[in-house]
Amino acid sequence: MSPVRVLVLGGACALAACDDKDDGPVGSAGVSEETGTDGTTDEEEADLRGDCPEGMVEIPAFSGQLGEGDPVLQERYAGQQVILTDVTLDAFCVDRFPFPGEGLDWTSDPLDWDRVEAFSAVAEAHGRRLCTVAELILAAGGSENWRYPYDRLEYREDRCEPGDLTPTAPIG
Repeated sequence: MSPVRVLVLGGACALAACDDKDDGPVGSAGVSEETGTDGTTDEEEADLRGDCPEGMVEIPAFSGQLGEGDPVLQERYAGQQVILTDVTLDAFCVDRFPFPGEGLDWTSDPLDWDRVEAFSAVAEAHGRRLCTVAELILAAGGSENWRYPYDRLEYREDRCEPGDLTPTAPIG
């Protein structure tokens, strides 16, 4: 993966499902301290979920700048990234894993308008919608606009799927 935030996101990443945050909490059973496969406890999972449905993460409302602000990288990767811009977003919920979901094979076909419409219909049938680019950047980079979900500036090859177009492993 190129060490910059790209505008044309791979099919799996671009197809994260979002949901407008409900005003009231989603009911759930008691919280235990069991640890999931990703190392989070049920309590930590509930904290991430906030008022969102199970399997989703609450992203608070945001107003600020998101995107790539380094002029050298803006020039080097012109047309391949989101340039630093002012954004205002309401709170929303985002699936923890992109479509098709945790542990499933990635989609490797290019994302075209027909696929966007098809995935939109699937998401809508499940009470969801596709995320906007700004929502994806905020969910991945946080309110501090980190370049990578795992580090503010430094790219780490061992943290990313090496095959952007032909991923070799299931997601999750």
